Amino acid sequence: MKKISLLICVLIVITSVFSGCGSDGKSSGATPDQAVTTAAKSTPDQTSDSATGEDASWFDDAVFVGDSVTNMLNIYCMNDPEALGKAQFVCAPSLGFTNAQWALDDENNVHPSYKGKTVLAERAAELTGANKVLIMLGMNDIGIYGADGALDECKKFTQKLLSHSPNVKLYFQSVTPKMTSHEDNTIDNNLIKDFDSKLEKFCNENGYKYLDVYHQVCDETDALPEKYCGDPEPDEGQGIHFNTEACEIWIDFLKKNV
Repeated sequence: MKKISLLICVLIVITSVFSGCGSDGKSSGATPDQAVTTAAKSTPDQTSDSATGEDASWFDDAVFVGDSVTNMLNIYCMNDPEALGKAQFVCAPSLGFTNAQWALDDENNVHPSYKGKTVLAERAAELTGANKVLIMLGMNDIGIYGADGALDECKKFTQKLLSHSPNVKLYFQSVTPKMTSHEDNTIDNNLIKDFDSKLEKFCNENGYKYLDVYHQVCDETDALPEKYCGDPEPDEGQGIHFNTEACEIWIDFLKKNV
């Protein structure tokens, strides 16, 4: 797989800022994606598939839904179109399970765009024609709503997605780790792991596939090592976004585990 410099590519990506609100219940606190300018229940047998993920064509009918971490994967795949077949991406910086459910005309919306139009992430499969949805959201929820609150919003989002596309197969990817140097009182790796454990239980109870990306890229301290981080700068970076090497590990893991 050819090496692509995400740090160069990401400079051309226009990011949006997650603005806070007042008394309407939407938090005015910052979310992990704010500073990124550089770098439904279904049947238990829904995860069965006769194809193998190691063939990139497995992803031809898949759509990835996520925030700026997934956007890095999107950038990688734009530069290496053979990495994940014809997979499509519906992702946006600062997106979470909570704000993904806001109205399209909400003044603080951070909704993704698809074919030049702002869309609701819950309609990702419906709009793209995908049969498989790989979701990685939660980082922008847990610091505000906690692990339990984020999971509640995940459940609501899942039901809305399935109301549009009841027959899709759902794959939930874990929230990924932060660099130790970037942990704070709002989000640390213990909180991320707490949410991931609850997400895994939710998947097991509902027959969704859970994909533990977290432990593919963490070090012995369960943190994201600098060698895999695309924004490690102490003053400017957030310590959560992947570089090329980490994206390749991620892709390899998906191909072997979907």
